[in-house]
Amino acid sequence: GLDWQRGRRALTQTAGGVVPIHAINLTSVQVGGIEVINVDAVILPTEMPMVLLGNSFLSRFSMRRDNDVMRLEKR
Repeated sequence: GLDWQRGRRALTQTAGGVVPIHAINLTSVQVGGIEVINVDAVILPTEMPMVLLGNSFLSRFSMRRDNDVMRLEKR
């Protein structure tokens, strides 16, 4: 449902080489019970089996690891 084709076009480097992207801003991103507003995002116009959370989202959390459990806590 995102109008990603209106995003700013650019190129970025990935492990698979240089790929085209569309940079957009998301009004909000919700994961579980946590909602973050005004998140910059990039859309790769290719199929992927998952969605990746980037630093524009993760930088708003502190990460803590307890043995084999990683916890994200909103700052």
